[in-house]
Amino acid sequence: MARRYDLEYLKHFTKLHQTHQDPLLLPSYCNYVNASYNPHRPEVLIGTYVLPKGPLYNEMITALRSWNDRTRSSLELKKIGELYKYYDYRDLAAHPAMVLLPYMTATISFCEFYRMNIPLFFPSLDLIVQWEIEHKLLSARLYWPDVPEPEDPPNPFSPNKQDAESAKYWLKHAQWLTYKHIIYFDDWDDLFLKLYTTDLVEASAKMEQHNQERASSITRSWEMIFDRVKAAMPTDGSERAVPSNFDDAMHSLYGLKVGDDTDTQQCFQYLYEGGKLRDVGW
Repeated sequence: MARRYDLEYLKHFTKLHQTHQDPLLLPSYCNYVNASYNPHRPEVLIGTYVLPKGPLYNEMITALRSWNDRTRSSLELKKIGELYKYYDYRDLAAHPAMVLLPYMTATISFCEFYRMNIPLFFPSLDLIVQWEIEHKLLSARLYWPDVPEPEDPPNPFSPNKQDAESAKYWLKHAQWLTYKHIIYFDDWDDLFLKLYTTDLVEASAKMEQHNQERASSITRSWEMIFDRVKAAMPTDGSERAVPSNFDDAMHSLYGLKVGDDTDTQQCFQYLYEGGKLRDVGW
């Protein structure tokens, strides 16, 4: 599984936490990205996924004008679409930094930005929780908001709740909080100050080093997977015995009797109510 949040979400609603075989985390690496940090344009990019004229965007622009007036600065923050109708990775890598206001706990574009070693500025955990409560900024993280909770959940809070305690507990698994060398801000003035005072070249160099470490770690994980697959293959040339159905496979791999599990039955009853797949917002 590529995302830590999704992995923990899966474990919350299954019995996998009762076994000693946790799903393996295999984060994306985006090795196809063909550009690296090469800043020569002045504008800081806004990699925002909220509505272009939403309250947070308007709040940020108002705060930026006030900051520039008070400090006699000329800091420029621009949405990608304001500068480019069409662009490639080299265009993005030409900017000094990027500010991201996420709508989801993980996106492939984040991986691409990080892979380019562009210094990334994100709201801190406390600030994103505040925005979650005030603006429902991360509503997309609630995959199945009405699915029944398991009888014996492994976590004290549900990932399907939007109260402050639940949001803070679960958002610690968000993509941008599990990567090294992200720069966090606690309010708009803190963001603008850090954009001015952070050594962005040094921040990019640390990201590049971490990317190399991630590449090595991900490669080792895939090698381990292929080694396990090879080890499980019959040595006498016969076909590998494959379970005939999902329930048998889960019992064989994890010792779980999924078909007899009350929580799982409730989930399937919810999803396939009336014999048809329920629209859960996917």
